[in-house]
Amino acid sequence: MKLKPLLVYYSENSRAFKKNSIIKSKLPVMWRSNQRAWVTQDLFKEWLFKVYAPSINDYLDTNDLPLKALLLLDNAPGHPKDLKDNLLTDFPWLTVQFLPPNTTSLIQPMDQEVIVAFKKLYTRALFRWCFEACQFSSTMTLK
Repeated sequence: MKLKPLLVYYSENSRAFKKNSIIKSKLPVMWRSNQRAWVTQDLFKEWLFKVYAPSINDYLDTNDLPLKALLLLDNAPGHPKDLKDNLLTDFPWLTVQFLPPNTTSLIQPMDQEVIVAFKKLYTRALFRWCFEACQFSSTMTLK
């Protein structure tokens, strides 16, 4: 099953949309905007109630599966802590569980790979910068 992802961009209407006459509602993502391009609690709740829960409900119903689902969330600022209470009234079959703080990078393989790659690239760039700075300063002293 594939869910329609939430995409948060800093602009409501991208230049590419205007140039190519793209209709946002026909995109394969739920397009929302925020000045910082961050997922806010309101944006996350909107996606959860309009995309996630109905899609899961349809999938379970279509495949004759029991109406039970578990949503695991980390403690990102965009994930509201009162979500359990809000979902009980609208989607009692959906259970929300929050991961312990500071464990996301340890248990989520995608985060592990992204973090490791970033650290390698950053460290490489830092050493390259230090090496170039040392070479530059040594050539200055030789002259």
